[in-house]
Amino acid sequence: MDRSPVRFDNLKLVLATLFVLGGSIAVFPPAFYEFFAREPGLVFAGAMSAFVAYLPSLWVTRRIDQRPFGLSVYAFSILLVMAMSPVTSHVTTLLIRQGFRLWQVVGVVEEASKMLPVILFAVLAPSLMKNRRDGVVIGALAGLGFAIIEFAVGFALDNFPEHGWADLLMTLPGRWAFGTNTHILWAATTGGAIGYLSEGPRTGRRIGVAIGIVLIVMLTHNAQDFIGKFIAPVSIGVIANGLMALGVPETAFAQAHPMFALLLASGAVVNTLLINVLVLPILGWLVTSSKMAGNAREDWHAA
Repeated sequence: MDRSPVRFDNLKLVLATLFVLGGSIAVFPPAFYEFFAREPGLVFAGAMSAFVAYLPSLWVTRRIDQRPFGLSVYAFSILLVMAMSPVTSHVTTLLIRQGFRLWQVVGVVEEASKMLPVILFAVLAPSLMKNRRDGVVIGALAGLGFAIIEFAVGFALDNFPEHGWADLLMTLPGRWAFGTNTHILWAATTGGAIGYLSEGPRTGRRIGVAIGIVLIVMLTHNAQDFIGKFIAPVSIGVIANGLMALGVPETAFAQAHPMFALLLASGAVVNTLLINVLVLPILGWLVTSSKMAGNAREDWHAA
C-alpha cells in the first residue's frame, strides 16, 4: 500500500482561494489591518503559543489521517481559516449591529467559516475528500487554524495591554482541554459530515444526516456562548473548593501561581465534556465508521 503523503497541486483550487482571499481583503481592508498589521509581533507570539498548546490535537489528527495528507494540505487548511478570520469577525459584528445577540449567530458564522477548506476540497479537489475521515482531518485542521488565530488576536489586541505576557498563563489554559479546543472538535465534526456526503450517492437520507450534524454543531456552539460562560466558572469554583477542603491554601490559586493555570484547564475540560454531549459521540462515530465507509465508496465508484 502506498503511504506517500498526498499533496495537492490543483490550479482551480489555488485560483479560487486567491480570488476569495483577495476579494475579501479588497472589501474589508480595515478588518485585515486590525488582525494582522496593528500588532503583528504580538499576534505572532500568541499564535505560536496557541499552536504549541494544541500540538496534542495535531498529533491526534495525524493519527486519524490514514492517507496521509502532505504538508501542503495541512498548511492550506490551517492558514486559509486564519487568513479569512477578519471576514468572520466582521460578518459577526454586522449581524450583531442588526439586532442579533452574539450567541444567536456566532455558531452559524464561525462554523461556516471553518467549513470553507473542506468545501473547497470537496468541490474543486474531490480526490482529497473521499470519505468522512478525510473530512474529519481537514475539518480538524481548519478548527486548529481558527483556535490559533482567535487566541492570538484576543491576546494581542485585548489582553496583552492589560495583563502583559502573564496573560498567556491566565487565558490559554482556559481554552485548553486535553490538548484540544472546542473549535477543533466542532470543525472536525462538520468536516466529517461533508466527507460523509462524498462517500456515495447524495440521497435524501445522506443529505439529511449531514445537515443534521452541521446544525447540531452550530447549535452547540451557540449554546457554548450562551451557557458555557457559566459552566466553566462553576466547575472551577467546585474544583477549587474541593481542593481547599483537602488543605490546599487559597493563595495557591492566585493568578501568578501554576495552580491557577491548572484550575483553568480543569474547568475547560469539564466545560468541553458537558457542552459537547451530542457532538463528541457524533465525532466518534464519524472517525470509527470511516474504514467501512471508505470501502463502500470504492464499491460505489466501481459500479
